[in-house]
Amino acid sequence: MYRLIFTLAGVYNIVFGLWAALFPHALFRLLDLGEPSHPGIWACLGMVVGLYGLVYLQVAFTDPSRRRSALTFSGRRVEYDFTRFLIAIGLVGKTLGPIGFVIAVHNRELPVRMLTLLVFDDLIWWPAFLFYLIDDTAIADGLRRHAPQICSVVHAATAAATLVWIRGGSEAVADSSRRAAFIASHAATWRAGWVLWMIAAVTLVGFYCWWMARSTRPRLAGAALGVAFAGLAADFFADSLFIGWMPDRYAEVARLTTWVSEVVANGLYSVTGTMLMLASPPMPATFRLWGWSIWVSGFTLAVFGATRWDAGIVATSAMLLALFIPWVWLAGRRFEAAA
Repeated sequence: MYRLIFTLAGVYNIVFGLWAALFPHALFRLLDLGEPSHPGIWACLGMVVGLYGLVYLQVAFTDPSRRRSALTFSGRRVEYDFTRFLIAIGLVGKTLGPIGFVIAVHNRELPVRMLTLLVFDDLIWWPAFLFYLIDDTAIADGLRRHAPQICSVVHAATAAATLVWIRGGSEAVADSSRRAAFIASHAATWRAGWVLWMIAAVTLVGFYCWWMARSTRPRLAGAALGVAFAGLAADFFADSLFIGWMPDRYAEVARLTTWVSEVVANGLYSVTGTMLMLASPPMPATFRLWGWSIWVSGFTLAVFGATRWDAGIVATSAMLLALFIPWVWLAGRRFEAAA
């Protein structure tokens, strides 16, 4: 799993670095930031980001048995895992970037819509980088054991927050102008609600990782995890638009955002669930039927999202969460018993 994650991180950094270095105006035009006064600075930053990619590839393909290095202080030899040292440097960089972004937004030097860039440069990598650093600790073991319960609780809390905080800006309100007005008058809670959905997405992929480790068909389960990562990327992209581009540019991005969220991200998550059902150990017939009903509901939501049937989207979303939250909680016991 880590090899896949750090390979993706390395390739992303290299591609982004080349894009920024060779086309320094492109990002500013894409995010409507105006033309940069010193594009060479952005191009140089792209080169630095690209070099980080080589570091992540080094970590991805380092033999686990040869990750030790050592330093000598005052005659005392101190050994450490150099790959964790490299990832710690990367995580610090991916933390300082968001801190600088918050300061710049507060000072009105950058618009909130730059969050879309920040999501892919920094935020989406936080969970994997952090987990790699604590991988052999009791905290990590606890997170692994309780991944289904964590996913269930976070989704339940996020669903409740959705009803309270962001329902007025969703398909539950038929009039798009009323949705836009609601978002404009509840911007803080609207953004907080979508931050919760980003956290929920991370716990969902964490549950998929837990599920994959208990599969009886590792190759199929590994492919499913790759699909889940693609779903997470689409989900974070949509959520960044919800947070950063609304309400100011509601008319420009509302349709794209809901389509990516409901059709692409939800569809990929449902494909992942389907693949893992096929790779799962035996489970009680009723529980298996319950699981299949979740992923069928997910595909149905994707169809309704593609056809823009608002009533169907609302009803299927509620059904999907009502089925998913208790099933995931119980999956922890069912799969462990099967193993």
